[in-house]
Amino acid sequence: MEQYESIPKMASDSSTDENVGLVSSSIRRPRSRISRVLLSVLVLAMLACVVVIPLRRQSDSLSHYVVSPSPVGALIKSRLTVLDEDSKSEGTISSSSSPASWLTSAVEDWMVDLPSSKSIAHVSIPGTHDSGARFGGVGCETQSWTIEKQLKAGIRFFDIRCRIAGTVFSIHHGPCFQEMFFGDVLIDVQDFLYAHPNEFVIMNIQEEHKPMSGSSSFSSIWSTYRSRFNSLFVDSRSSLPTVGQVRGKVLLISTLSLGKGIKWDSALTETQNIYKVYALLNDNPFGSSTASIGQKKKLVRSYIEKAASSSKLVLNFLSGAEGMILKDVARSTNQNAYEHIGAYNGAKRVGVIIMDFPGEKLVYRVIKTNFEATEYCEPRTWRTQSGKTWAEFRMPRAVVGTSISIKGGAYYKYSFPKCHRATWTDLRFVCSSSSRTWEVASGSWDADAWCHNSNTNQDYLAVGVL
Repeated sequence: MEQYESIPKMASDSSTDENVGLVSSSIRRPRSRISRVLLSVLVLAMLACVVVIPLRRQSDSLSHYVVSPSPVGALIKSRLTVLDEDSKSEGTISSSSSPASWLTSAVEDWMVDLPSSKSIAHVSIPGTHDSGARFGGVGCETQSWTIEKQLKAGIRFFDIRCRIAGTVFSIHHGPCFQEMFFGDVLIDVQDFLYAHPNEFVIMNIQEEHKPMSGSSSFSSIWSTYRSRFNSLFVDSRSSLPTVGQVRGKVLLISTLSLGKGIKWDSALTETQNIYKVYALLNDNPFGSSTASIGQKKKLVRSYIEKAASSSKLVLNFLSGAEGMILKDVARSTNQNAYEHIGAYNGAKRVGVIIMDFPGEKLVYRVIKTNFEATEYCEPRTWRTQSGKTWAEFRMPRAVVGTSISIKGGAYYKYSFPKCHRATWTDLRFVCSSSSRTWEVASGSWDADAWCHNSNTNQDYLAVGVL
């Protein structure tokens, strides 16, 4: 029979703590040899957890890398050069009520890498025509995404049509009310820019449809909005601003006298906006203000080319109606622009591309033209292992020419009856410009049975136990 020894009642226990004392005095601890062995094993297991678990957590914590300076340029934070839009299933015209997640995750902050000194005329910008028009049928609808979703998808030019409605502006496309007001648009944009202060928005405001009877004047209503959102708007200018001068703000562009932003005129802008489009063969079937679908596509292409050298803000409307269904025009002109801009081959200027039903591929292709081509090495890992002990040298994604060094060291774990140790000399890894892959420039690694650690806490190095 096992023997037990009573644990005495604590001296501080009073007579009134009778029940507590009874519980305490009834606790026994084992005295048998088997029980002591089991207790020792339990203690050793607990100590192993204390030692092993932090080591494995150290490995888990090495998911964030800091790339050493590269002689050929810095990483593009928005990862624009990583994605191949041609491989995506989405098209050049939107097919759902929300943009694809691959697009929003890549471009929500795409302006952060633009030089602040760059003129906005030199920025390629995706935009939307009749940006709020999502209701009213095929004759009124021009967009699938809300203003908020357009912002997340990288759209930075908005065409806002305001109808005078009492003391406010309601958003319309022709007679079709779009179930929102101008204040809703401004709040969406304001919230987005607050969360993404490196971005900016260009917004065209124009009066749409006939005023509701008994309404205030346009200028009176505008003054109310202007007062409330004054800090959101760029002040009135007679010249085009730089990116740095408009970050976090809305640059208004209008033929109206708004007292903010810039005037939409020939001094600052070049605009292609032939919107009367017909499925006919004649280039201008009903005069110079009309175009066949073929001629419309030629105009779109010519203004993409014009943007490459213009000092003005080139506004290129891909939209069209009257002689064709809105979405049919967009399907043709969006694909046309996508093909003419072409596969990515470095930075070039394509102007402000203003679309109906913008598709993810076209939006992304426009944005990507803002950045220089850069060649990269994708992540690569090497491992040395001794028994269940391992060390990994984890190279991150980086531009060619990047060099990363790891000091010589060792990591061991004792496993009866010996230590298993992974070792390495001073290492240097290079992102090769010829192969565009990580290569070992110098150093080596091995394994032995010594019980000694050194230099295990370094960037790009992970150690652990299987």
